[in-house]
Amino acid sequence: MEDITFIPLQGNEFFNYDQLLDDFYKPFKPGTVQINHYFMVNHHSPTTMVTKLFFDDDDEQHSQFQSNMLRESRDAELLNRTPNVIPSSGIKPIKQVIVLILL
Repeated sequence: MEDITFIPLQGNEFFNYDQLLDDFYKPFKPGTVQINHYFMVNHHSPTTMVTKLFFDDDDEQHSQFQSNMLRESRDAELLNRTPNVIPSSGIKPIKQVIVLILL
């Protein structure tokens, strides 16, 4: 299609940031993701999430997601760590088919 541009990616361009950040942040409390709620994070306190059941609800829950690691050592360690490469997504080579259109 003329309006679509494909940019092929190499297999080494996908990284496991989830695994890397698990050392720096606490997981969500069980059950908090399954309920409907509004959540907010302020850039002045990026590791604290505020949740409400409704937008104009006065009842707010504050959750701290920063690990017990000191901020200075966390920042330095984040700069020095490299996430692991993960397999690229997409169709497995055995299932790929080349289609030729002859005019």
